[in-house]
Amino acid sequence: MHGRRWMAAVLLLAAPAFAEEPAPKGVLYKNTLKGGVGDLQFSPDGRMLAAAGFNQTITLRHSATGKLRRTLEGHTGRVTCVAWSPDGKEIASGSEDGSIRFWDPSKGTVTASLLNVHTRGTHGTGTTCIGYFPDGKLLYSSGYDPVVQIWDAWTHKLVRSLAGHGDCVCACLSADGSRLATASQDGTAKLWDPESGDVLGEFSMEPPIQASSAHLGVPCFSPDGRRLFAGGGDGRIRSWTIPDRKEATSWKAHGGFICSAEVSPDGGLVVSGGVHPLGGLGAPEETWDNAIRIWDADTGELLLELGGHEMSVAHCHFSKDGSRLATGSWDGGVLVWDLEALELLPGVATTEDMESLWKRLGEPVGPRAWAGVRALAAKPEKALDLIGSRLRPAEADPGFSKKVADLILKLDDDDPEVRDKAQEDLSHLGPRSEAALRKSLEAPPSAEVRMRIREILESKSAWRPVGEEELRFVRALRILENISGETSSGILKELASGDPESTLTALAKETLGRRNGR
Repeated sequence: MHGRRWMAAVLLLAAPAFAEEPAPKGVLYKNTLKGGVGDLQFSPDGRMLAAAGFNQTITLRHSATGKLRRTLEGHTGRVTCVAWSPDGKEIASGSEDGSIRFWDPSKGTVTASLLNVHTRGTHGTGTTCIGYFPDGKLLYSSGYDPVVQIWDAWTHKLVRSLAGHGDCVCACLSADGSRLATASQDGTAKLWDPESGDVLGEFSMEPPIQASSAHLGVPCFSPDGRRLFAGGGDGRIRSWTIPDRKEATSWKAHGGFICSAEVSPDGGLVVSGGVHPLGGLGAPEETWDNAIRIWDADTGELLLELGGHEMSVAHCHFSKDGSRLATGSWDGGVLVWDLEALELLPGVATTEDMESLWKRLGEPVGPRAWAGVRALAAKPEKALDLIGSRLRPAEADPGFSKKVADLILKLDDDDPEVRDKAQEDLSHLGPRSEAALRKSLEAPPSAEVRMRIREILESKSAWRPVGEEELRFVRALRILENISGETSSGILKELASGDPESTLTALAKETLGRRNGR
């Protein structure tokens, strides 16, 4: 939006040439668009990649090889968004020249144009997002003005306008076309009925985005339409449940602004791109990054961090079959990644035997563990047999109380590194250590110990599993929660009957509670 717009203009003046270095692991190919990348979209069949450029053109390349097929010329301003029709026979593009143009990709010709679109923005002129409805009959566009327009895709006449934001807007459509979501520079996100034009409500944010970072990037629905994701100016990715619009998860993804975020076609991954660390927009240089990060969509766990771009990662998009990822940057670089080579295809582990998948569940956070969870979830009956025969309720740890007491003593150690490590370890023990920490405040301890204990209690740092057994337990709970039936409920009940002081038991109870509440 306007931050991205003027920031891009400044950075392009000093944009480095795309580095001629060996491609990172998993890259199928790389190419360069002069001036910077405005948008990227795979064709519906995944065979072509359309790249909108700040050089006023759109290039069409073979998505597997990068071979240039055609260049579309006709805009007189930077091309900021592009979309394929559902049948792949038409492309729509939006530009800062105030037009939306329609193209025949097989011939490279303009078939129609809409002029003076989204021209009343406070921060400039142009279209930020564009997309077709699933049946191809309608098209939506959002821009630097605070309005979403819905057009007849055949006659190109305006059908309706959705107004309700106070600043420039980005929009996305659910897979079935029944809901449209908007995120705005005003720091709010809304859910709409695109057929009636009614606002169904605003998405809650706790805590609200501060005024200094009141920015929400392009939103994206999960494939089943039950969640909405968006990256914010505060560096966090948020997700909300649909239709109640309550925040479900939120995690720190980047140091500063998030340029782009998208959910994979199977709903298991979220990819995000950060902003180049040259300062600006009121954010310190050290808080910015230009990394590509891939996350577990359910938990917010970082699975993989990718490099390869010199400047802000403005766009990240999956192919429809989820086998490829395209990323584009203000440096003009376009990278196409092979997700199978990165071990991030859902089916990458489905041919492995149960013993191999069980081992994957105990591996550290990363693509292999994620693929193991997905593979087992795809085989519910075998997964239930495996988990039911291998996993046992948490047993009492007779040495736990002494462990906590020893860590509390280390908070007053002469060595600052020992003190820091003890505080970190206590933070990650979760609620099991809370009673002992509060009791130690009654002593009273030294000023530093008191300060550290209060920091632990106030931060509510999330407990994290340590070691293979705890990792398997937590990941098995995720699988069980999403398998319906009495067998999975019975396993959860047994796991919830474990040591009442164990965090694992508490997690099993929470999982069972969510299951029963559905």
